[in-house]
Amino acid sequence: VWFYLGKGLVPIGLSPVYTRWNVEGSSLTAWIPLAALMLLLGLLWWRRRQWGRAPLVAALYFALALSPVLGFFDISFMAYSLVANHWAHLALAGLIAFSVGAATTWVRRQSLPVQRTAAMAAPPLVLCLAFSTAQYATIYHDMESWCRGVIARNPEAWIAHGNLGGCLASEGNSREALHHLQEAYRLCPGSVAVNFNLGRLYKELGSLETAKTHLQAAVALRPDHPPANEELGEIAILQSDCRSALEHLTVAAGGLPDSARVQAKLGLAHLLLSDPAAAEKRFAKAVSSEPDNPKYRYYLATIHEAGGRLDEAALQYRKVLQLQPGDRDTQLRLSHLSGQARQR
Repeated sequence: VWFYLGKGLVPIGLSPVYTRWNVEGSSLTAWIPLAALMLLLGLLWWRRRQWGRAPLVAALYFALALSPVLGFFDISFMAYSLVANHWAHLALAGLIAFSVGAATTWVRRQSLPVQRTAAMAAPPLVLCLAFSTAQYATIYHDMESWCRGVIARNPEAWIAHGNLGGCLASEGNSREALHHLQEAYRLCPGSVAVNFNLGRLYKELGSLETAKTHLQAAVALRPDHPPANEELGEIAILQSDCRSALEHLTVAAGGLPDSARVQAKLGLAHLLLSDPAAAEKRFAKAVSSEPDNPKYRYYLATIHEAGGRLDEAALQYRKVLQLQPGDRDTQLRLSHLSGQARQR
């Protein structure tokens, strides 16, 4: 309550994510703010006849409007910060109404010069607040701007480091992405998202063992995490550990049943395990999900060809050429099949 009151009266140092403080219930100092709030409400009640009821009503409204976000209910954002600007919007309406009313009443009781000075000071104050709002709003331009704005105000915000690392990695800026993801991991090593993004980036950089460590940490925290299992499955294929690949990719397929990419990777794992029947089913599902992907059709055609189903193989090779005209390898395979058909 005191935090929101301070930010409402003096909006300086605003941030989308504030440092998450730890409250120790066993410490006497942790109860000082609550005791002070109770004393303030008691004082306002005691002096209600002299000061009027407006201050008491405003204080009660402010506290009650904030009550849902004071820790009585579980809110996912509290994993990052115990306070947030937008949680105070409803309470701030009461604070603004009381502050304006109190200021107006005080000015009216002053001399004419004071009233004129107050009238002259009001427009510049409003302009300053408007300018400050416009400046603050620039960090909401996009995710990268938001993350950089949060980090500039709160360097310990691991969620901002993690999100910025993900954005930069998707843009191909691996070096800076790695820096921010490592910082996010230092601040919060138990985050599934941070471990996953860090593992995926290390895999792209070729550090497969380091990538595995982080991806396995993500899976340990959330065993059914489809993307992490998919990445582990792909690494296992690269390392010729096909049994492990099959295990992880099966979990990934359970969470992403319509993903052609996962089905194709499962098909490849089955091929490496010399199980063409299972591989065919997986590549058929991949083609069904993404019929315009020539790579999946090519793998399906090679399986048909190896199984002696030349007509089905030729059909898939022709589909590949429709999607990818001039592909030399596919043309050679189709030509070879045509020669075999003439011999028959």
